[in-house]
Amino acid sequence: MQQTTQIFNEQYALKQRIKAIASDNYPDFLEKLVAEELVFRLSLIDKQFSNCVIGGSFSDSFEQILKQSERIKSINASRFDLSDFCFADESLDCFIAGPGLEMINDLPGTFANIRKCLKPDGLFLGFMAAGSSLSELRQCWLEAESAILGGASPHIAPFCDVRQAGDLLQAAGLALPVADTDRFTIRYDDAMALMRELKAMGTSNCLNARSRGLTSPSILAEVARIYAEKFSDPDGRIRASGEIIYLTAWAPDASQQQPLAPGSAQISLTEILK
Repeated sequence: MQQTTQIFNEQYALKQRIKAIASDNYPDFLEKLVAEELVFRLSLIDKQFSNCVIGGSFSDSFEQILKQSERIKSINASRFDLSDFCFADESLDCFIAGPGLEMINDLPGTFANIRKCLKPDGLFLGFMAAGSSLSELRQCWLEAESAILGGASPHIAPFCDVRQAGDLLQAAGLALPVADTDRFTIRYDDAMALMRELKAMGTSNCLNARSRGLTSPSILAEVARIYAEKFSDPDGRIRASGEIIYLTAWAPDASQQQPLAPGSAQISLTEILK
């Protein structure tokens, strides 16, 4: 069996998230945005789900918004590690993955586990931070540490892109996989304000290859200086890019639309193009 590369310290990431969402100062605006989008996507599906689970390290706001969906009759919201859970085979008709997918080492294994616990024609919905998220901060850390230390340690996690996400859903045996992205920009007073909010969200650096020492004030100051120089608007505020991949897929079932067999078309593409 091929061993999964341990990019993330998953236990550390989960601990930081649980601590963050328990705080009175937890910034839940992104979770609210995502939950509302998931409820909208559920509203487009002409089906009722009587046994739905929400997993991951989500906030109360995320849970309450999802419970407003008219498509879900019964929902079990349990905060659990998305890389390590166990439900009976074919026991759920809907699985919604809350925050945490982007910090899982064995994402193919997680998707396969989700597929296993879904009933035929059961729905999987999820989301994860993607590609261009925090690209400005990543660049500033790299430049600042390279200039001062002569080399850089990783600070921002590598994120999956939309094509990879779709391929992983299909490889896990899920049917009709769809992965699409939503890009946005959030502005802050400065880079320090951005990093304080990331810490408050429980998204501190959880890479196994991260530096374990304290970051010197001179490096932080240089990160902030580079950020202000390269990614600020005329009013002095800085920009932070975000990208979210939304994931939709189904457990296979004979009732689902199937692709036509090669060579079975009744009209030639050549004739259509003419």
